[in-house]
Formats: sequence, C-alpha cells, structure tokens
Amino acid sequence: MSKSLYLNNEGGCSVKLSSSKLSKLITSIDNQIPPENLLTTLSDHEDACAYKLTPDLAIINTLDFFPPMVANPYLYGQITACNALSDIYAMGGDPLIALNLLAFPIQDYDLSIAQEILAGGSAILQEAKTMMGGGHSIHSNNLLYGLSITGTIKPDLIWKMSGAKPGDKIILTKMLGTGIGNLAATNNLLTDKTKSLLYQSQITLNKKTKNIASKYQINAATDITGYGLIGHLFNIAKASNLRLNINASQLTFFPELLELVKDGIVPACTYENRKSYENNVHFAEDIPLYIQDLLFDPQTSGGLALALPANQAQSLELDLRNNNIIANIIGEFKPTPKPQIKVMNS
Repeated sequence: MSKSLYLNNEGGCSVKLSSSKLSKLITSIDNQIPPENLLTTLSDHEDACAYKLTPDLAIINTLDFFPPMVANPYLYGQITACNALSDIYAMGGDPLIALNLLAFPIQDYDLSIAQEILAGGSAILQEAKTMMGGGHSIHSNNLLYGLSITGTIKPDLIWKMSGAKPGDKIILTKMLGTGIGNLAATNNLLTDKTKSLLYQSQITLNKKTKNIASKYQINAATDITGYGLIGHLFNIAKASNLRLNINASQLTFFPELLELVKDGIVPACTYENRKSYENNVHFAEDIPLYIQDLLFDPQTSGGLALALPANQAQSLELDLRNNNIIANIIGEFKPTPKPQIKVMNS
C-alpha cells in the first residue's frame, strides 16, 4: 500500500463549493426561531458561528474538511488543522477544543497513514494550545480530513465582516497563491525552495497575528481561503455596505507563480470564483489577466485581512512586520451606493 497520498489536481480549499452556489443553498435554510444570543448571520458569510452564553462569554464554532493537497500525510494533517483554526482567529477568538473528522479509504492505505494525518493535526493543535476532545471516522472511497473547532471570546470583542468603516485601511498577512502553488507542486513545477515557503506558510498559525491585532481597533476581519482574495474581501465590503479600493502593487505572491499563471496553471476553482464575483469587481485596465487570476485563486490556510482606522494601520503593519509576519496595507474602504471591489495599481 502507498505511504504517500494519492492526489488529483484539486485539494484543500480548491474544492470549496462556489460562493454563488452556496448562496443558493443558504436561501433554502429557514431559521424560523433565530436565537437572540446568536451573534452571527448566514447572510454575512461570517467565518464561524458565534453564540453568546453570558454577557462576558461567547463561543465560536467552525468546521472545515477537504481532500489532500499534498502527498505527505503528516503535512496534510498540519495544513488542515491550521486552516480550521484560522476561522477562530479571524473572529478575534481563542480556540479551546477540537474534534477530528476522518473519512478513510482503508482499502487503499495502511492504517498508519491515518495515524500520520491525525498526528500532523495534533501537532498544530498543541502549538495552538487547543485540546483534542475526540471525533468521528468512517470508511469511505475518498480520503477527507477536517476538524470542528470551538473557541471563546468576549461578545463585544468579536471581529465581524459587517464592521468596516469608510476610511478604514485593510492589512493583509501572508503571501497569496497557495491554490496555484499547491497545484504546481503536485505537478513538480516548483523549486524545493518555493515549495518549502509554500508549505511553511500553510502550517503557520494566524495566532500571533490575532494576538498582535487585538491591541488595535479591528473593525472587521476575515481569513483568506477558498473564495480567494476578491471573494473574501467582497464579503466584508458587502456586509459593511462599502467599496474597497485595492492597491495591487502592495500584494505579495509566492515566487515562481507569475510565469505559471501566464501559462494557464490555475485551479478550476479560480474560474468558479471569478464567475461568482465578476459582477462585483472592477479591474483597472493596467491589471493584467494573470494578476486577476491570482486574486481569484482559492487559498488554503491563508492570512488574515484586518480592517482598522487609517491612523492605526501603519502602526499595526509595522508591529506585525517586527514580529516576522508578512503584512501590507493593501487598500481602503470608501462610501458607495453599491458594495464593490476596485483593483488598481496605486
């Protein structure tokens, strides 16, 4: 039996159901008796569900799972756990306890492969100081691993998508391009140096970013995952009823990706994301198609996007950089009659 994982060209958040399809599903869900203590809504596409238990305590709950994007089972476990924990950090919370979800094709792999996957996930949970409380496993023809994470936060400190204000700047952490990068790595199109950068980014928790940002007035936040940079930032713009101007020259991409994108090496989900958001984004004429593709690229375990007052943005950017975190002020929110993203080179 194989000691590495079988891969196709889609894994991680690249298999996420498109935003347009998800929106149609959500409209079929009828919360007839919405609890008064539920602090999040389906319509705002929040990163997790938040529920107030007491005036001083809320829980945040999230769930993530997907097929492998790397052949190494331990690394797959690490990336998956890191990606799941990110939803808690994206709302300003602290993860408390996790449950594993595993669909395992026992006919294709030795049980030791499952042990390695879970060990990788456990290592990240330990780094995040998050308890493993158990989980659920089934036999399946397709390998899937994921986690349900529950975290805590004070109710009045939750970072929501709907809180951005006109004039707020937005800071982005981590490099962009994990969807394209993982696809390229699967097909042996990246150097070892770039692969190392790519994988290290995906197993780097957003915990330190959250802890530093918590010292500032964060008005809105999200993490960048399957809907790409455009999709997730538009969700903030829509929930806050604002336009976001993005300065493409301030974006940071993994090395080697630009030439690959020019050659058409992009996940299929990139085009799904474009289809979902193309009516909500305007690209300046000097933004080439390959840069546009990178902005629709489905990320796995991406960075945080943090909206905060302009007079605090440079201080937070410097604070993050001084802690060895890639961070750039990439845009500004403006009043608008219709929520939109505008991408320019300035």
